Amino acid sequence: MVSRKLIKFGRNSFVISLPKNWITDHDLKKGDEVNIHFEGDKLVVDNNSEAQIQPRVKTIDLTVVNPLYLRKYIISAYIRNYNVIEIIDHDIEKHLDIIKDSTREMIALEIMEQSKKKVVIKDFLNMNDISIINIVRRMDVIIRSMIKDLDDAIRQRQAVDFAKRDEDVNRLFIVGHKILNKVMQHPSLASQVEIRFKDAINYFRVIEALESTADQIKRLARLLAETQYILFEDCKNTKNPCHKEFIVLLDEINKTYLNILNEFYKRKKTASFAALAKKSEMMKDIEALLEHRLACKQHPKGSQKFSAKISSILEKLQRYENYVTRIAKAVINWDS
Repeated sequence: MVSRKLIKFGRNSFVISLPKNWITDHDLKKGDEVNIHFEGDKLVVDNNSEAQIQPRVKTIDLTVVNPLYLRKYIISAYIRNYNVIEIIDHDIEKHLDIIKDSTREMIALEIMEQSKKKVVIKDFLNMNDISIINIVRRMDVIIRSMIKDLDDAIRQRQAVDFAKRDEDVNRLFIVGHKILNKVMQHPSLASQVEIRFKDAINYFRVIEALESTADQIKRLARLLAETQYILFEDCKNTKNPCHKEFIVLLDEINKTYLNILNEFYKRKKTASFAALAKKSEMMKDIEALLEHRLACKQHPKGSQKFSAKISSILEKLQRYENYVTRIAKAVINWDS
């Protein structure tokens, strides 16, 4: 935080000086206009105008940086709102598959130029076409479909592949991250994406937790199928078998997620407070199920392998619960 003293200017005005670093970072000079707007008890100054935001070019020189991280470099440049991404190498063709796949992963990113030693990618994203709340809703719709299909797959002991849906959630998260970065740099752009500037950080926390939630559902489904539902094998406890305990816990997490998101759109917090209050108990219940499952059936010839599989499945369940409660924390921190 930088402090400035007020300077009296004329009869009705006061003046403060702006930090030189901020002026330099935003390519401003004497005579340029800046916008001033109010956020509660805060006074926000920004250069606002898209016309004033100079096109930014990011050069990725693969003769200098490690090509193994090319995809990450492209995503990073996209999220940081570079308008043009140039990728250069002595032989660029050997990297074309990664470049094309990475470009397809991101919304409104297109290859505009290609030669033997260079590829130029341009960002065509229009802020006026994007709504952050719609990004949240689309991520939520996909996750709800994953929850339903996982429930059906478990009851029928079948495999279900969520890879494509998880990729869709990732694409939405990346573009949401990109937009919120831009809003943080230029606060007056918040109205274009239909949010308040002060809500930007909480929206980021929500979409980040949604992306991680989708990851855990995908991994849980994959692990259950890969282990051929080992968790559901015969259990000594016929009155309260392990698989029923697992389904009860999973149903509870699913319901918690749905309740939190349903209330999120209405700016209510009851379900979020309840989720945080129950988190410790839920974690203990999952740990108790692990102990129960390992004790109720022994595999003398492969006990370590059996234990590892059960532990991995229940670890994914714990992570699912953890990311749902992260959404709850973001909702609770919301300033209504």
